[in-house]
Amino acid sequence: MHVSQDRFTLVLKQMLDKHDIRVQDVEALANDLIIACAPFALTHRSISVTSQKLLNKTERVKATGLKDAALFAHILTLQRRKLKHRGITTIKPGTPDWITLKTVAASADQFVQEFGLKQKEGYIAYIEVALTKMKKFGLAKIKSMHAAICNEYEAILKIDYDKTPELTKKAYIVYSGIVSAKTGIHTNGIDKIPEKYAVFVDIKDEAARLGVTLDVYITAQFEAFGFRDGIPDPLQMTGDKAITRVQRYCYENKINPGKVTSKAIDWKKIKQK
Repeated sequence: MHVSQDRFTLVLKQMLDKHDIRVQDVEALANDLIIACAPFALTHRSISVTSQKLLNKTERVKATGLKDAALFAHILTLQRRKLKHRGITTIKPGTPDWITLKTVAASADQFVQEFGLKQKEGYIAYIEVALTKMKKFGLAKIKSMHAAICNEYEAILKIDYDKTPELTKKAYIVYSGIVSAKTGIHTNGIDKIPEKYAVFVDIKDEAARLGVTLDVYITAQFEAFGFRDGIPDPLQMTGDKAITRVQRYCYENKINPGKVTSKAIDWKKIKQK
């Protein structure tokens, strides 16, 4: 059954009057009934598709269950209120943003499965990361940043599960010190960007694996960029090229690396308990 909330409220009032049932607030009752019935709407019914545009819209409607989408909408509202956003309204079935919300909720379900999270906790994590990446809220923006949300959450996990955070911080301090000495500009803020700060976990682990100090590893990166007066971004300081820079620096400066140890942990396999 498809009916607007205003029409449903009017019909409900007529029926209550007909049966001589007194209700203090008919509009509130109508609203509660619509919300309560939302999980039982027949969005899984057979649909006759007459165009590709309608087919795409149909697939979005079927993207995730109504109950899951309603939970996602509720958590989204709570998180936005927590951040003191203005003009917040909970997205409900039948509203213009409902189909977009169902698509976003389906992406959140994928996120929950990939990271092995419980649904509610996963939705909260997904929304929190999404909101921190937006200066101005837009539901459609979340739909386009799924990969970025996953990458940032993976970085957050890497930082949270770091067994030697003091060494990671030291690596960041060494990097910041060299940047400051070369440019006079402090790098305050990088430690607040999970995807960049998490690189220092990798730098610390890679330096240990190669048997060199943090100073040697990081200085090698700057030396390689020095010929073009460049400052290496943290994201450029790991991988095969970064290792080659360390090896070249050690050779040119007659530094004898220690014994190679095992590779670092594959953080993609870590799941939140």
